[in-house]
Amino acid sequence: MTVLLDNKGQGKVGDALAKSIEANARLAILSGLFSVYGYSALKKQLVRAGALRLLIPSNDSAAVPGEGQPFKETQFNRQAELNAKMKEMQKQLQKKAAGF
Repeated sequence: MTVLLDNKGQGKVGDALAKSIEANARLAILSGLFSVYGYSALKKQLVRAGALRLLIPSNDSAAVPGEGQPFKETQFNRQAELNAKMKEMQKQLQKKAAGF
């Protein structure tokens, strides 16, 4: 069965993944956009997977919020939090990718 999920009226991809990831599953995700925030929201479910492969295209033209602007303290704190989540995501993906 094929299902179209658009993160709006047709259902959310994150909700579908959260419900369907089983323990020790081999999971491959191909996405045009997968954020660190998406990883954080699905962290508990992704950790259950036995092997995980995340395929995302490189997009060097993506705008970085706040780029070229002086950092305010709140921006710095958000950036530090984001960096920590990115490092955590990278470690987890490397660990899970070894299962493929």
